[in-house]
Amino acid sequence: MACQESVLQSSDELKHENIVRVRDAWIEQPEARECEDECDRVDPEALIEFVNDETQRTDRIRRNLRLEQGLKFFIVMDFYKEDLKERYQREIPGRDETVGYIYQIASALQCIHNKGYVHRDLKPRNIFVSEDNKLALGDFGLCKRVAEGDRNHGSAGTPPV
Repeated sequence: MACQESVLQSSDELKHENIVRVRDAWIEQPEARECEDECDRVDPEALIEFVNDETQRTDRIRRNLRLEQGLKFFIVMDFYKEDLKERYQREIPGRDETVGYIYQIASALQCIHNKGYVHRDLKPRNIFVSEDNKLALGDFGLCKRVAEGDRNHGSAGTPPV
């Protein structure tokens, strides 16, 4: 999940004001060590090529990462004070603010769809609210690149409650 997320969000391919921007990402092996010198840094451009290569599948990346005992994946992203679920639990926004939220998320979705991706896990917990009340779509762990005209994306995401 995190591997694909950092690749997509750290690349210029999905640069958009309403998409969470990943600033850095790295993988640490099980043994404790200093990140500055010894962590395996993720090269976003090389991984983007790997993820987009039709013969390599993103779920294969996730499967391989899960098999590594104790492997830790770190991402550094912009700070968000809360997610949309927390925002609505704290206080229900007014009509105008809600319409603004809908526009911001639709804009982010249009960006990823125009680039040939489907998010597949859109929910309030994956939409983040900044200090200035702007929304950003995040958690691209189940995101999938689809071929033009392909309508069969399969089932993914968190089951609705």
